Amino acid sequence: MKELFYAGGSVIVSDSMATALLEYASALAWGGKAQVVEIPAVSQDGAVGSAQLLLGPSSQIWATPTSKDGMELDDAADIEALSFKTSLLQPARPLASDEEASSGIE
Repeated sequence: MKELFYAGGSVIVSDSMATALLEYASALAWGGKAQVVEIPAVSQDGAVGSAQLLLGPSSQIWATPTSKDGMELDDAADIEALSFKTSLLQPARPLASDEEASSGIE
């Protein structure tokens, strides 16, 4: 689990969610865009729920490991959605032609 710090507060999220969220925040920042996201999280008092975050170029967000373990969050679909949104913000990469692929040219 990771403690996610944002705007003077923090919530607990899964390791995978922290990674997906930070990658999405980075992609948004590089594109000069902002987005509100809602993610499954655990509050400081242990309540399981969700957190809404505004991510954008000026967001200051970070995650650190926490000793608060044993909490299960149903976040697989949210992680997949964030990863997909991140991929949409990244530059397109051309696909190699069959000839280039067979010759080892990248």
